[in-house]
Amino acid sequence: MGEHVRTAGPPPGGQDVAAWFAQISQELHAQPAEEPTLERILEQALNVVHGDWAGIALRRRRGRWESVAASAPVVTECDEIQAKLGDGPALAGEPDQVGLLCRNTLTDPRMPVWGPLAASKGVRSVLNLRLVLPRPDGDPRLLGAINIYDSRISAFTRDDLDRGLVFATHATRALATARELEGLEAAISSRHVIGIAQGILMQRYCLDQVNAFEALRRYASASNMKLRDVARTVIDNGALETPHVPAHREPDPLGSRPVLPKEELRP
Repeated sequence: MGEHVRTAGPPPGGQDVAAWFAQISQELHAQPAEEPTLERILEQALNVVHGDWAGIALRRRRGRWESVAASAPVVTECDEIQAKLGDGPALAGEPDQVGLLCRNTLTDPRMPVWGPLAASKGVRSVLNLRLVLPRPDGDPRLLGAINIYDSRISAFTRDDLDRGLVFATHATRALATARELEGLEAAISSRHVIGIAQGILMQRYCLDQVNAFEALRRYASASNMKLRDVARTVIDNGALETPHVPAHREPDPLGSRPVLPKEELRP
């Protein structure tokens, strides 16, 4: 394969670069959740830096990498090789590095195992953009990485890397915002479910609000379940179920007295 340089085109309509990135950032932040945000990041990545394919891999617990978005199967394959071997563009270079430009996967010494395997699949150039979230304590958090691939040697330039890093900053903030919003929504939903379950226990077992919550908490701890899952069980069943209690009796959720089953409480 001969060398070929393919650079990103200018912003549409002669638009100022700063204004263009501001528009991109606004579009990314407008997405309602993490998944559509990732899809939009993937789409815009190939607008900012022109390559054949692109993908996003997120860093999970214990340093595990997971491919979550890809424009073609070859991207997923390359991401899976990286996750399996612990060698690849997201792992190459220094720990605090924010990006990587690979001009030839077959000969790049930073990826001695992943590179030749990627080359065998037709990936010859890589632009790696890491999604690094700054934190107040000064210890940045690596959320994941965008990989832009090309079938040609030396397809990307230093200008592509610089432009890609600006885009990665916007993408990181949008992804972090989407996660935060989803977390808040989940917390609000869980609080609502727990409140409903408390009300059921208060009526069912003649408990006050504090003791109803304590019953949920104790049951969750004893059964190794999440509090919101216990609450959903109460909503579904109308009571706290304990398998070892005889069928004609139900347990007092606070463990102090027997409680009549629902049928015996009906007027």
